[in-house]
Amino acid sequence: MLAHLVHRPHWKDIAFIYFPYEFPIDLGKHLVRFLSPGFPASLITKDGVPIEYAIKLAAQKALLSKGGKFLVLFKAGMGDQLFEAAALLAAQGAYKDSTFSVQVEMEYLQIMQHVVGLPQPQVAYVGQAAKAFDHKVSNDTMYVSDPRPSMPGKPSLYGTFLGLDSVNKLSRIKVTKSDYNAESALLSTLNIDKAKISFAIHFHSRSGHGKNWDIKNVIELSNLLFDSYSCNIFALGVEKPIPPGQSKIIDLTGKTTWFQTCLIVSLVNLVICIDSGVLHIARSLGTPYVALWAGTTPKFILGAEDPDHDIVSKSPNMPRGSHQAPDDSNIFINKITPDMVMKKISKILNSQSSRGK
Repeated sequence: MLAHLVHRPHWKDIAFIYFPYEFPIDLGKHLVRFLSPGFPASLITKDGVPIEYAIKLAAQKALLSKGGKFLVLFKAGMGDQLFEAAALLAAQGAYKDSTFSVQVEMEYLQIMQHVVGLPQPQVAYVGQAAKAFDHKVSNDTMYVSDPRPSMPGKPSLYGTFLGLDSVNKLSRIKVTKSDYNAESALLSTLNIDKAKISFAIHFHSRSGHGKNWDIKNVIELSNLLFDSYSCNIFALGVEKPIPPGQSKIIDLTGKTTWFQTCLIVSLVNLVICIDSGVLHIARSLGTPYVALWAGTTPKFILGAEDPDHDIVSKSPNMPRGSHQAPDDSNIFINKITPDMVMKKISKILNSQSSRGK
């Protein structure tokens, strides 16, 4: 049996809790490690994994392998919903004797109903429907990303709750002609012409954490885009009004649902975005994108960096597996210039043209 060292303030009253799993511990190198300031001390396995994380994975593997009916409670924001969907789809393939149902919050319901292969999600299961499940799995995690040294990304973090060592595939969103028809009142006002290049820009996130690109950069980039492509430019995301007089930008911030945002992202040629729900929607749709990273990194969130699409301005304070990413007051992301973004956009569009797309 393994004793788990429990931290007390000022290292007084040390306590031990015993767990029903055994893990090799490297006492010379990894006795105690702080994952971030204020984070409780944790025993670390020989592989560098916080012991409570290793225990969670082992426990969920044992539970899922027995089979049964599982209700999975999706948590957190839009991007996380798609990561959780990827994990659940992988779990369906790994645990054939288990069946899964999904509960999501109302604001994400419509878009999650369009994730290919995902059991049709519901906002709530009540009464007899709630009693039909053998187990509930809540994806409410104390980590921002997977705390393992290999940094496999957030899909693998949610895979831990479903007994998976890793999750390597994207969830896919599929929209149809009927979806566009249902939202024709909005889409018809945008005049998205397939013969004309269209861009979407998402530059501000409610979560912050050093991810928000300054509005002056958005305006400068929009001017560069319009001069180069004579294009449509849509600003998406939470309400962050574009200053008056910017006629080249169609300001949709705070004016669309998540599903309407998804439809717009599916129609444009390319999305320029920070680490946000809009980015992860674009990836799930297969829409080309340029991602601006600071406060978080593609390795930290996605498990890998794609040099063709990612521009990374690394913060020196990035903690692995912490409760929250560092807030650098957006200093680092604003080191990414509009010229840097334009170079990436030009490369992507030129590559598409050479392939006849």
